[in-house]
Amino acid sequence: PMGQPQQQQSSSVLPPMPPGVSFAFSQQLTKSKDREGKVLTTPHEQYRVVKKISRGAQGKVKKFKSTRDGTEYAAKMVTRASLTKKRPGARNAESPMDILHREICIMGQLGRSSPYVVALHEVIDDPEQEYIYLITEFCAGGPVLAQSGARPLSESEARAHFSALVEGLLYCHSRGVIHRDVKPDNVLRVAKSGRERGRDTPTVKLIDFGVSSTFRVSDLRRSASNSSGGGDADSMTNTAGTPMFFAPECVTSSADTGGYGGIGADTWAAGVTLYFMVFGHCPFVRLPIRLPIPTLPGQAGS
Repeated sequence: PMGQPQQQQSSSVLPPMPPGVSFAFSQQLTKSKDREGKVLTTPHEQYRVVKKISRGAQGKVKKFKSTRDGTEYAAKMVTRASLTKKRPGARNAESPMDILHREICIMGQLGRSSPYVVALHEVIDDPEQEYIYLITEFCAGGPVLAQSGARPLSESEARAHFSALVEGLLYCHSRGVIHRDVKPDNVLRVAKSGRERGRDTPTVKLIDFGVSSTFRVSDLRRSASNSSGGGDADSMTNTAGTPMFFAPECVTSSADTGGYGGIGADTWAAGVTLYFMVFGHCPFVRLPIRLPIPTLPGQAGS
């Protein structure tokens, strides 16, 4: 049964989830094999492992398929060992467990109520297993555009994807969430090219809330109504995400200068993503420049 996560036991690594977070939660996972490959069974679902999709610093992502109804899922598998290490050199940094917990809470709040955000189906935290599993909706089309050598999209295709991306960001911001890593890799096509959605279904969905931040929407509305016309409820004082998609203020602002607006930074990154979809590369890429070699003292006339 789906809905509020079950009460977690003391053996669970993840802390309890706040109200309003919706997904299935399991602390028991059984692994087995049959003629078609590896099968993972929880109290809520049984999954067949189909293939590996990608690999990252904290684990890997695999494609799962329900043996009950054939629904396809993406499984983000986070190693427990990675959750004990803090980022090297970072001061007062959140622990990897805090970051994972926040990501699960955000996805559990957004994905079930917005068609523009990938939905979280189940979280598996079995203390006997090497991985914590985040089972999410599967987007068959993959990233909207790979970040290396891919053919740019047509304007009409880019327009449809950008429209869905903006709708997704507007929804996130209306719920007090700053994504902070908007880029083509985190915008997934719902279907493969040529099999696009119905008229009212989004073409793409937002994923990866691992570096996202939250704010109180009521504070933003209250500060925006001030005579100054602005507010700092969504203010950020540190950088997160992918530098090529940073807004200028992300690298020029600091806590001493009041930081920068997270909503504006997401908006800038969305614009860079649109540019990337149309042209196949980011704007403001520094090109190699040939500079004259200066003449050192004593070398004149030699």
